[in-house]
Amino acid sequence: MPRRRELALGLVAVASVALTACSSSSSSQGACSDVGAIGGIQVTLPPVARTASGEITVKACAGSDCETHRGQLSSGPGSTPIVGSRLHGPDPVRVSLVIHDHAGHLLFSGSTSVTPQKDQPNGAGCPPTVWVGHVVASGTSTMTSKPLAD
Repeated sequence: MPRRRELALGLVAVASVALTACSSSSSSQGACSDVGAIGGIQVTLPPVARTASGEITVKACAGSDCETHRGQLSSGPGSTPIVGSRLHGPDPVRVSLVIHDHAGHLLFSGSTSVTPQKDQPNGAGCPPTVWVGHVVASGTSTMTSKPLAD
């Protein structure tokens, strides 16, 4: 069943992620669709980051794959960086998040372990296959792994 993920990135810089889609592949169920997918860990930022005035710096890591974003967040709960786009399987990965305000004051610092889940938006036997996870940050140091919504 195709999944549609809308990710609102209110940060200035966004890492480029390759989208893969199948065109002429086929599965045992028939022709594959052309739905692409983004692999990695979705990190929902804590309220303290969304209410900070001025520019913030967000550093999110999945294992040794880190991304740093600087800028002002758009208001709303959906600001979510994606990290660890090079995940290749279900092995648990350590996800960490550090956020500083414009003056360099620490707003958030936390980490947790996430077990990525296989996502095949075009069905079994059709590319792409990506590994994904979701972490929600809250308070000033709590990170919780959450199941992905279908």
